[in-house]
Amino acid sequence: MLWLWILLVCGAAPMAYTQVPDALKYKRTVTSLSHQFVIHTELDPSTGVPKQSSLGEAFTYNVGGSPLTLFAVREGGTTNVIDLDPKILAITCERVKKVVLSELGMNDQWRGSVHVFVAPDSRSKSQGIDIVPTRYGDGWHYKLALPQRCDWQRVVRGLVEVLLLEIANRNSGHQAAQPPLWFTEGLSGLIVAEHGRTLISEPNAFLVLTARKAERLLQPRNTFREISPATFSELGLPDTQKLGDLAAWSQFQAAAQLLTHELLQEPEGKQALQRFLHSLPQNLNWQIPFLRAFHPRFVTLLDVERWWSVAIADFQSRDPSMQWSRNRVLRQLSSIVYENTELRIGTNGPVSRQEMPISTLVSRWDFSDQREVLARKANQLQLLHLHSPPDLRPLIAEYFRVLDGYVASRLRSGGARDNRGEVEPRIKIIARETSRRLAQLETRIQSLRSAG
Repeated sequence: MLWLWILLVCGAAPMAYTQVPDALKYKRTVTSLSHQFVIHTELDPSTGVPKQSSLGEAFTYNVGGSPLTLFAVREGGTTNVIDLDPKILAITCERVKKVVLSELGMNDQWRGSVHVFVAPDSRSKSQGIDIVPTRYGDGWHYKLALPQRCDWQRVVRGLVEVLLLEIANRNSGHQAAQPPLWFTEGLSGLIVAEHGRTLISEPNAFLVLTARKAERLLQPRNTFREISPATFSELGLPDTQKLGDLAAWSQFQAAAQLLTHELLQEPEGKQALQRFLHSLPQNLNWQIPFLRAFHPRFVTLLDVERWWSVAIADFQSRDPSMQWSRNRVLRQLSSIVYENTELRIGTNGPVSRQEMPISTLVSRWDFSDQREVLARKANQLQLLHLHSPPDLRPLIAEYFRVLDGYVASRLRSGGARDNRGEVEPRIKIIARETSRRLAQLETRIQSLRSAG
């Protein structure tokens, strides 16, 4: 049996279950309308009704073999905690599936059934959600364990997770594929933000709707007023130790939502994400099927990084309240005009890291090595210009113009080497003059920052 520990966080805590219950102990079952979901609930022998549970002290999850324990969510009068009734839970499962299929532009062609076990109080004090895929002769089927009382957003996230697993593994072999964390968290976050608690069916509850549509990107908008989202590579290979911090996890969720939203907005974006999910089992990592699914929009991961930088800038520019403080802009600008480099001391010596000014990089590095760095710096400057106070915009624009003009001049010159294979003098002059102008601007930047 293949165990996948799924990171499912809503609000304050991720969740995990130590073990999915034995179906033989669960006497009451309800099947959903499409027959994909089978809800199992253990009955209390003394009352004949489902056993109750209470929220625990902490939640533990395991990603890549690294267990972490985060903050607990306590009952404490919150209205987000719901009691899971099996008949009504079956309706909730179908509602969530309908929304997931709509987001991806898919029809309902499920193959793997999902057995949902509503765990009684005796199961565990930790209120985790665990998803276990199991291979049978007709393909993969899934067990999903939910605590009897649970935060409604966790229920939605757990259902989105298992649905994406089912879609991805409809044609897989003996090894189940798992969609990347940024995609499962991104899609579930968008669904929770847009549809809210209307996805949850609750007994004796009235649904009150307002005319105002929910803000789909509210969490990213609030999160990235003072900080920038993680890069695509950071989202794709997250540091699980850092995600143990509540603030870092919230930032990851917000960035994942924005990334998923922007990919869905791409031409043929829904179809590309469908192809991405279906091709996951044929590859050891998710990056290769991702590039194939979005080809020719993205040819390399560097293309994705550049697109993501532009998408972030466009997103933040749409909000007029996104102007940053002067100190923050100067701090960010001081960081942009330097590049972290590695320097090896001797042939087999240790590698040391140092910060090199862009003005020095332009004069010392080969242009082939400069291009990627300068393109990234140009994107960062454009983004910073959008959020800068008016008095700093001319300085940022000037630095950008010098870089842009230098790159254009070098591209027009091509290789530009003489008969001895050396760089032509005019290219050296361009590099030297650009380095001088950048150094002057860098001095002004540091002076402004020092002045506070």
